[in-house]
Amino acid sequence: ADPASPVALDFFKGFEKVGFFIGSASGRQFLGLKEQTLFSGDLDSGKTAEILDGVLAFSSFKGKLYFLKNDGFVFREGQKLNDLPLASKDEVAYELEISPSGLFIREADSLFFLAESPESLRGNEETRSFVMIAEPISDFKISPDGEKLAYFNNAEISIYFLKEKLGQPQKKAGDRILLARFSQKISQLYWLNNNYLIFVVGDKIKISETDDRDQPNVVEISEFKNPQMFFKNGDKKASVLTEGTFLLSTNLLP
Repeated sequence: ADPASPVALDFFKGFEKVGFFIGSASGRQFLGLKEQTLFSGDLDSGKTAEILDGVLAFSSFKGKLYFLKNDGFVFREGQKLNDLPLASKDEVAYELEISPSGLFIREADSLFFLAESPESLRGNEETRSFVMIAEPISDFKISPDGEKLAYFNNAEISIYFLKEKLGQPQKKAGDRILLARFSQKISQLYWLNNNYLIFVVGDKIKISETDDRDQPNVVEISEFKNPQMFFKNGDKKASVLTEGTFLLSTNLLP
């Protein structure tokens, strides 16, 4: 079957998360999570099968499956990755995201990190355990090079360093900076590249550098009513949906 052929959305009804995996033979096999049970499914046969119980969240990275169990341990295809469990809570939504630097777990409005390499553990070399990065957060984004994390709440944008930065200003893995504070609500944020962010504050779209040697330069580039912004790493243009109109920016990067 054609991987791009349409599928009735009712097929996915009841699943809290669905993930497709490029490595599947036809491109039409998927995993789905429902009430802490992980299912495999096939779009052509229309069949699903239970494969694992007690799963709070799952993700994939470089063709490998990662999952968070309700006992607080994370596994990569059967290998346990943390020595001390994350204290999981009932009736709370969990998200699992993987990067070259490590694992991120979002628990409601809290963000936790488990470093992939020992030098990034900052005091947890002996026992691999999750470190809380921030609470509360609205959202977070990993830089394209996987070395920094930008996260924000209603009023503040912060940067967390996932790896040591040798250039000026020097940073250690685990260092963090408060980049900017605003009086209006921050609603969206993306990395333009490894050194600049684009974000929405109120009705304004702004760009900021992440260098904190001096007061970071923040530039307003446009203003729209209730903007919803879209930006994909590698693209040079942002698109904005405002009052039913879809707009495309000029190049934001050289």
